[in-house]
Order: sequence, then structure tokens, then C-alpha cells
Amino acid sequence: MIAVLVVLAGAAAKSAVPRLLSTIRDKTQHAAPQPTLQARIPIPNAQHVALYGNTAFVSDLDYAIRVVDLTTNAVVADIPLGEHWYLITGVFVDEQSHALVVVANDGADRETVVLIDLTSHQVTGTIPLGEDFASVAGFDPGLRTVYVGLTSDHHRNTALITADLDSRTVTGTLPLTKASGNIEVDPTTHRIYIPANDEIAIVDGATRTQTGTIATFANAVAVDPQARRLYATDRATPNREEENTVLKIVDLDKGSVAATVPSGKMGFDVAVDTASGDAYVISGYSTFLEDPGTVSECDEGWVTRVDPDSESVTGTLCMDGSSLEMNAVVDPVLHRLYVAGGGPGLLVVNG
Repeated sequence: MIAVLVVLAGAAAKSAVPRLLSTIRDKTQHAAPQPTLQARIPIPNAQHVALYGNTAFVSDLDYAIRVVDLTTNAVVADIPLGEHWYLITGVFVDEQSHALVVVANDGADRETVVLIDLTSHQVTGTIPLGEDFASVAGFDPGLRTVYVGLTSDHHRNTALITADLDSRTVTGTLPLTKASGNIEVDPTTHRIYIPANDEIAIVDGATRTQTGTIATFANAVAVDPQARRLYATDRATPNREEENTVLKIVDLDKGSVAATVPSGKMGFDVAVDTASGDAYVISGYSTFLEDPGTVSECDEGWVTRVDPDSESVTGTLCMDGSSLEMNAVVDPVLHRLYVAGGGPGLLVVNG
């Protein structure tokens, strides 16, 4: 069986350009040499995080979404999905419908998009996706489309499924022949970037067709729409047997890697501050060994800040006790990074 990409999409872009795209880039907040840890919010087994104003929605392994007040860094409410829901793959906010969009398994091996009202915290609808296992998810607020990568045959095959939030139906599937990493959506071009082993697949979200590839291996990717750059984490050596990670800077106009920056070990995720242009590599564990004069050792996770313009590491932060796989998002107004760090909960990092 080949992998299929299922797409839930609207017919046209319906929402305004996100505020972060109009923010003037400013690097003056980086006078401090290192990012700093502002808070650890105790959410056991935190997995995914989505931001909405001064609120964060964080999924965990206890079949719930935790609602966090970011002005106090406290959990103020729980949205229980019920014990039959598990393995949450993605959490997003749809401002137009005032809904939280959650991709989860319904307990009967059926993947589902669950829509939750942001105020009442009640489930307002579901979109069944299929019986394969969801490994990654993405969301385009302009097209009002959810993208879910489904895997089958022991994760050797992947399909991209698209779902439309307006009609609440699956609107298409796209076969992918390679396993996928994360799903990254460019909200300005509506292109989707999917790491797939030794290449990054490019999908046109409006037509739901694959339009090309970028020839490079990547564990995870993040896009900077203003700079027309894609950032990809990868192993430092061609055979990728070493744990050392590099951040690849991809020129999207040329479709090729323009530079690489050493960025620690085991880079599981990457996030972009679209106001400053900085990229943050989230490493799962182990130590920095390549340049001990620039970075120090840590037994667990790291945040590595990279300035793509100078192609250099400008700061690091040890996140001792973090889990191997972490999900991160950036608030470009406050220049603050939020990392769902597994056991330690939600980590709040001043970038």
C-alpha cells in the first residue's frame, strides 16, 4: 500500500494574513548572549502546543488539552477528550471559527479531526479521516484546511489527507511514497513542505498536488515566509550515523540548500521567530561536542538559537530533563519560545 495524503481544505483563502507577517524584524532583543528559561509549567507528558493571544493549548498523554494562561504561566482549565481518545497528533487554533483543531485517534484506530469551541471548551464537530495511523499534522488558516499524514504498513507508507473545516469533510488524498517528518505550511503561498527521508516534498495546498521536491534530508522543517527560507534539521554527516545536527538554510526561490550551521545533537524540531528572523533548533538529548568554546555540555535537551543572516549560533539554553521528541512554537511579538517538552511540561523560553 502506498502512503496517501488526505487534505481537508476550503475553496479559497478566507482569513487575514497572520499578524506575525506584518511585524518589522528586530534583533535588538538579543542583547543577552543566551536564551533564558522563564518558566516550567507542570503538564506531565506535554506533546503539542498552540497559541491564541495570551493562552496556550497543550496536549498531553492523559487524553486532555490543558489551557494555560500565559500571563501567569498557570493551567487554568482542562478540556478532557475522554479516555477513548488518545495519541494526539496536532493542536491548532482556527481564529475564524473560534475553534481549537485537534487531530487525534478515537480509540477504535480511526483518526479524527476534533473541533472544540475556544470559549465553552465543548466539542462542536468531528471529521473522520480513516483507520491508518496519523503521524504528523498541519493547518492552513487561510485555506481553512487541515493536513494529516497517515501511515500504514509499519510506517513505510504515508498518505497526505486534506480536510475542509467549512464542509467538515475530507476533500482529497495524495499518495506519498516515503515516510514523512512534520508538515509545515507557508500561510502566504499555501505551499506545504513535508520531510520525506532524503528529500522535502512540496505540495500546492490550493490544488492538493505535489509540485516538486528539495533534494536534502530533513528530520523537521520550518518556513520563514518573509525571508523566503526553509530551515531543516539534519545529521551532520552524509551517512547520518552521528548524532551531531546541522541546520540547513534552504533558499525557497532557488529550491536548494544555501548554507548549513552546526546546531547541537539530535535536532527533533525547529521553529522560527518570524519577527526577528531567528531560527530555534530543539534538540532531544546529549551534549554539544563540536565547539566547546561556544556552547557548554548538557545531559538532556537544548534550545539552539541560529541567526540565518550571519549563519551562526547566537545562543543556547540547556533544558535538563526534557524528553526526546519535542514540539515548539514561537510568539513573534514577545520573541518567546514555547516548548512542549514531555516530562517537564511546557517550557517557556525568552529568546
